[in-house]
Amino acid sequence: MTGFQLPSTISELLDRRAAMSPDAVACRHLDGEAWVDTTWRELRDETARVAGYWRRHGLRRGDRIAILAPTCRAWYVCELAGLRLGLVIVGIDHHQKPARIASILDESGATALVVGEIGQWWDIDAERRARFTLAMTMEDVGHDGVAGWQQVSRAERPPADEAARVAPDDSATLIYTSSTTGAAKAVEFTHAQLIQACGAIIRTYPQLNEGDAMVCWLPLAHMVQRMTNLFGMARGATTWFADDPRKVVATMAVARPSIICGVPRFYEKIAEKIGHRIEEMKGPRRRLVDAALETGRRMAQHRVHGQRPSIFLRMAHATLDRLVLSRFREALGGRLEVMVTGTAPAPAWVLEFFDQIGLLLLEVYGLSENAVPMSSNRADAYRFGSVGMPLPYNEIRIAPDGEILVRGPGVLDGYFEGANGHDDADPTRPRDQARFTDDGYLCTGDLGRYDEDGFLYLTGRKSEIIKTSTGRRISPARVEAIYGRSRLFDQVMVVGNGRKCLAALLALNQQAVERELMKSGHRIPGDPAAMAQSKDVAAIVHDELKRHETELADYERVIAYHLLEQPLSVEDGDLTPTLKLRRSRVEARLGDLIDAVYEREPDLPVAKGPEPEPTLAEVAA
Repeated sequence: MTGFQLPSTISELLDRRAAMSPDAVACRHLDGEAWVDTTWRELRDETARVAGYWRRHGLRRGDRIAILAPTCRAWYVCELAGLRLGLVIVGIDHHQKPARIASILDESGATALVVGEIGQWWDIDAERRARFTLAMTMEDVGHDGVAGWQQVSRAERPPADEAARVAPDDSATLIYTSSTTGAAKAVEFTHAQLIQACGAIIRTYPQLNEGDAMVCWLPLAHMVQRMTNLFGMARGATTWFADDPRKVVATMAVARPSIICGVPRFYEKIAEKIGHRIEEMKGPRRRLVDAALETGRRMAQHRVHGQRPSIFLRMAHATLDRLVLSRFREALGGRLEVMVTGTAPAPAWVLEFFDQIGLLLLEVYGLSENAVPMSSNRADAYRFGSVGMPLPYNEIRIAPDGEILVRGPGVLDGYFEGANGHDDADPTRPRDQARFTDDGYLCTGDLGRYDEDGFLYLTGRKSEIIKTSTGRRISPARVEAIYGRSRLFDQVMVVGNGRKCLAALLALNQQAVERELMKSGHRIPGDPAAMAQSKDVAAIVHDELKRHETELADYERVIAYHLLEQPLSVEDGDLTPTLKLRRSRVEARLGDLIDAVYEREPDLPVAKGPEPEPTLAEVAA
């Protein structure tokens, strides 16, 4: 894509794209059953009208505007309009509890609020509503002083555009971290930092070109999807809005994207659905598909090891790919160059399955405290199980105790103090401060290691290290990742702090377990509660745990477990909005159940292994 240079602000980025490709399609959204196009010129003009309306109603550069709505085209327009006016965007996940929404509104100092529907406005108490200079809904028609979408988006465009006044060092957004402790912190990023992050992403994923398609479906309250959209703008791609997360794959089939982003479970469900279809096939058709998958597996092995396959394998794969494997890819649009995932480790079998059918699923590592994604696998340099190599601008090193340290222009200077400057979980305690080394590296709290080729591997969280009663120090994330490779487990959470061995809370993949029961001729339990109590299921789970523990030391192995009748959820406070485990909350909520696991097995073996070496931190202490 020659001739396009990244500017210094996001408002200028949109202006340049509109000037360069005025009639190209910027985005598509569903209106009923029909897809509606918006060109880059139309998008620029609409954001200018919205920004002009907001300015006429009292908003000024530096003000904070909160957006509380699901992912949709209007969210995108409001974000760009706010950035054009020099506002600071405060995205709020609409799934958050009312108390958390109120806390963010108070702490951020937002003076304007955009809601997806009017009911969200009335859910806010009258005292808070009275503080806002401006309120609007994404619904067409407003109510009782709340402006409607038609009124705002069709307003007259101001003669003097505010975009020219926005400076690179102006704050662009306030991001609330998806904290695993419950005490979320806020990070403020400038236009310059987001533009720099966009440049790093472009250099990492050159597969996206002008006119290509992308699908917008992840929560826009978080940075991943918003940075993906900016990446698409810089490359001149068309963004398709999948407002319903349940219809993402259907949208992909129509949009035919070049790149897609998603959480590991999204890809796991796709792989499971394809696998289920294959299992239902019979006779010659099944044998043909099995042969195609086998040639795909062998070709993938050659790629991983940098080996050239034989001419016979290449010919067989070319034929079977055309007849079989290409059809799996066509169901996802047929043009995917790269699939990207993060927030949690992707199961190894999922990575390998997509590689078999000719699709690369690349794991990435991001940090709320760094505008630039930390590291990523790339189409021309990847290792399954790793999070790839550092992106441009990031200097990443490993501390002696295994903690990942990062330095670069995208890294925060410190957490946003907000109106009260206190921890939300405990108003009497000052908010946590970011930790830096003497030479300016941010201490991420994540543990990791590099391999000999420079690929980074995440091994856990420093604050979550389990110390057993025998003195063993164990990273639960590493253990969970290994057991989590099983298709039978949707969720694995390891416990054992202060105990003599590890136990696990397991949420089963019901369909996968049912298939195993059918294979062995056992009766299928009628509901999750019966499945959790089934002796046949217990035998299958026991064998599965044994099958995966060979990579673990004796003291890292799960000795006892409990099958959860309901999976851990965001709604119950067990997971963050980005699906990270909140261990302390789970252990508090299910403490009696965890105690019962150990009491039920009074003769559990003590964790074995050599005496642990003290860490540098322990020696220093």
